[in-house]
Amino acid sequence: MFFDLAVAPKVQPSPTPVLEFEPKANMAHITNPAANPSKTLPADGMSRWNQIAPFSPFCREKFRQLVRAGKAPQPVKFSERCTAYPNRELHRFFADPLNYKVEVAK
Repeated sequence: MFFDLAVAPKVQPSPTPVLEFEPKANMAHITNPAANPSKTLPADGMSRWNQIAPFSPFCREKFRQLVRAGKAPQPVKFSERCTAYPNRELHRFFADPLNYKVEVAK
């Protein structure tokens, strides 16, 4: 079965609506820490990947591969689903990612 394109009706595209976000006045008091990440990584303490990601030049999977190869800071597992990285080691790593080596405790 063949269709003659010259006879076929032309379909007009429907206009797409433009959606704009307008914050509501009553939402000004709500603060979401995940929406406003810190602009610096603390020198002390521990950080999870979501806190590290803005500072990392690598994606999560590449960072995990570097950790497994001993070329990035080793994580500390608090539970099965909670892993964090020492901030002091992260600062050392981000200062010189190519020459970073995990220090072996003696």
